Amino acid sequence: MSAKEAGTGASPAAAGTLDVQAEGAQLHVRVAGPEDAPGLVLLHGGMWDDHVDRWAKRWRVIVPDFRGHGRSEVGDGQYTIDFFVDDLLAVLDAAADGPVVACAGCRWGATCCCVPSSASRRAFEG
Repeated sequence: MSAKEAGTGASPAAAGTLDVQAEGAQLHVRVAGPEDAPGLVLLHGGMWDDHVDRWAKRWRVIVPDFRGHGRSEVGDGQYTIDFFVDDLLAVLDAAADGPVVACAGCRWGATCCCVPSSASRRAFEG
């Protein structure tokens, strides 16, 4: 996976964005908080905007737009849970240097949080 970070990078709690290349689509990801802080993944996109700055004081907040939503590419039109889970894993590989301690989402986002942890495809702590 490749990622290109664009952001201030000026402080330990700097915010920015990542462009993550997943299979079939480029994904837009908002990141905030110290790079070495435990990860907090919020699925998906702008519904979490009012909370990111506050939570970024303690965690590395990772907020991806799913393929076909927000600023992410539509990609090849594959909108199955398997593709969304693979997209989440690509985002974690690019954005989370340390452990991910929490993953929150509604509906499809919640399902995507559960599948990797139950399948041990990515280590979630807590």
